[in-house]
Amino acid sequence: MAYQSNESGPSEVFVRPIPGPGPRVLVSVGGGIYPRWSPDGHTLYYRAPTHIMGARLSLQGPLDVVKHDTLFADNYAKEGEGQGWDVFPNGKQFVFLKGLPAAPTKLMVVVNWQQLMKGAGGKDAAR
Repeated sequence: MAYQSNESGPSEVFVRPIPGPGPRVLVSVGGGIYPRWSPDGHTLYYRAPTHIMGARLSLQGPLDVVKHDTLFADNYAKEGEGQGWDVFPNGKQFVFLKGLPAAPTKLMVVVNWQQLMKGAGGKDAAR
C-alpha cells in the first residue's frame, strides 16, 4: 500500500506491505504527495515539490526502494485531494487535469463490490 503522511513533518510518500508483516518504507526524498502505482506494480510515481518522480521498488525479500528517477517538471494543478493526475495503463504516459473543479468531490469506498455485482445480476448496481 502506498500513501502520504505528514506525521513526522512535511508530507512524504511511504509504502508498507498489506497484509504485513513489515515496516513502512520511506519512498520520497525531500517531500512527496499523491502516489500512483505503475501498472506493473514495481514503480511508484509521486509528485515531489517541483517534479514528477518515479521510485523503483524491490518486491523480492524486504520491501525497499532500488532507484529514484526525476521524470519531468511538475507544472500542473495540485489543488484538491490528488485527483488531478494518474498513470496510463501502458505505464508510459500520464494524464493531468488543467484545473480542478471548485466544488469538493466525494470519495466512496465500496468493500466487497464483487459480491454486490453478483447480487445485481452482473449489472451496474448504482443504476
